[in-house]
Amino acid sequence: MKENRILQLVSDPFSDSIVLKFNNMTDKALFHQNGVEAVKDENTGKYLELKPILNELVAEIEELHEKIDDEKDKGHQQRDKKAIKSWKLEIRKKQEQHKDLKSKAVKIIDLDGKAFIFLDTPHAGLFNNLMSLLSQDSREQLYLFTDKDSSGNHHQSKTVVLRGSPLIMSTQVVDDTRNKRFAEKNRRFIHVNPNTSEEKIKEAKRQIAIRLAGLPEDIESIVSTKDIEKSKEIVQRVCANLKQHNKSHVDAGIKGSGIKIPYYSILSSSISSEESWSMTVLTRLLNYIGIITKVNMGSRPAIVDTETGILYPVAIYDDLMDALEMMKTASLTIRPYQQELYNTVFLPAFAELDPEPNTRTNEYGTIIAKESVVGITTKQLVDKMKQQGNEVSNDAIYENYLRPLTKQGVINSVRSIINGKENLYYPVNSENETGASVLPLTDDCRLVLNKSFDEKDVLEESYRTLLGRRSNGGEVKYKIIDIDSSEISLTALLERYFFSENHHTSCSVIETKYYNNVIEESSIVEQIKDSEIENLDEENELFHHQESLKKSYQCYYCDQFEPTDNKDDYEKHVVLSHDGKLAYPSKVDLERNNLKPQGKELGNLMIKNKYKSSLLLITDR
Repeated sequence: MKENRILQLVSDPFSDSIVLKFNNMTDKALFHQNGVEAVKDENTGKYLELKPILNELVAEIEELHEKIDDEKDKGHQQRDKKAIKSWKLEIRKKQEQHKDLKSKAVKIIDLDGKAFIFLDTPHAGLFNNLMSLLSQDSREQLYLFTDKDSSGNHHQSKTVVLRGSPLIMSTQVVDDTRNKRFAEKNRRFIHVNPNTSEEKIKEAKRQIAIRLAGLPEDIESIVSTKDIEKSKEIVQRVCANLKQHNKSHVDAGIKGSGIKIPYYSILSSSISSEESWSMTVLTRLLNYIGIITKVNMGSRPAIVDTETGILYPVAIYDDLMDALEMMKTASLTIRPYQQELYNTVFLPAFAELDPEPNTRTNEYGTIIAKESVVGITTKQLVDKMKQQGNEVSNDAIYENYLRPLTKQGVINSVRSIINGKENLYYPVNSENETGASVLPLTDDCRLVLNKSFDEKDVLEESYRTLLGRRSNGGEVKYKIIDIDSSEISLTALLERYFFSENHHTSCSVIETKYYNNVIEESSIVEQIKDSEIENLDEENELFHHQESLKKSYQCYYCDQFEPTDNKDDYEKHVVLSHDGKLAYPSKVDLERNNLKPQGKELGNLMIKNKYKSSLLLITDR
């Protein structure tokens, strides 16, 4: 099935112990997965594995039986009847304890580090059972359900504890907005639709032809076995690092994401507070930054707790940039293909309508009926799609687009007064061109801020209280360390990772503007001292030079890679052929390793002087 092809390709490099693929699963099937029986310790509230406890009780009972047998082997006059009676009583108590523990036992199914992939549309009931787990309200979720006993004749209650937060992905081609719990499910899942461009279809056809009509050597030309194995090794190494980092925090009883995002206040203030959906969007954005930072923690500075040795990798703007690219889809309340129709078909068709509601007049020109709103009909929308070369029926446009968009509050509908058989549809918020996103992004996925900010002050403030804390012994509790584990100052951290030519700066990921999008001036906002930028033309020339360099990617480490303008192809080559090497080495790395400059070492240079950022200021008229 084409809708699950991407999931299969992406999941293949992962071990079967991590990724579990299902074509289907019943509502309660997850509760029947293999698990460990456990009982809760009333003193600590933690679950203890039941088997060792029962084994110890059985051993103690057997030991008591042996004592009784030894005592009975003595003569009738010599045996201690009171001792025998006492031991029998103790055996009964331990048997009762054994029975009581069995009745209180729950099955713990550990889902940490697991990925469940449903290759077909799952039952709605399955997701209903997993809502609490998917919301990650707590690390352990208790489920009580009834099931038949081993004989199959009687029902009995069973308790299952699902521990951890698995990754759950599914393919789905049906519309489920009619589901009563759709809004809850929508907050917990991210809808993704692959881009099926003409180039992708052409390449897919080429690969299909080679796979079905070629020799093994031909298939190797698509994806080599060596590359696949190398990818698996990289994935295993990344997973091992993530597990180790997570384990250190769990063992220490530390809650939270396990990272430090110094610009979190900027992100929070950029998202509208008018809708509850904004909380979901902010949570997703911060979680994305978190996992991206952890994946790259080998090349990230960190905060270290000097008492425990626990590390908290620091998120830089590079991580934000990758996260914003993902949020272009993840911030939507609707599916991407519905968003595309809303922006490219619905809004343009609505804009072509007369600004006044339609009227019907009699033969004398007297108005006898007038619509209550300005709205577009299903037929008008179908006609608009035909103009764009897309043939679609009235029923299809209603079921796949109009009804879901209405259900999710993107558009409204009213019954037509002039033609009672039709509905009129219009945007809920005509000023919101994005329709279903509360995260303001530009076309190139930069975050839009409606007010300027003192970047250096924001970054320093996020560390000020933290770095001032003291341990019980009076020593500094938290320190900043670089990727080589050496201690660095806050000033050095900002210079190397936030205001450096070797990493993305705020200019790469943030656009500052005021409300009405009227450009008044372009200026340089100074963040701190040092020399002034003497020649703005020179700065612009550097920027344009950088943009031209983006179109040519050459390998620093070998001559086998043919220069390309495809960034993904270049980065894939470096990862697979030069494991552990930087795709974009800094000037220091070039000199240290005697590498030939390719121009990419300029990174995303939009500043020359430290602590200065080039920001486009757009003000209100």
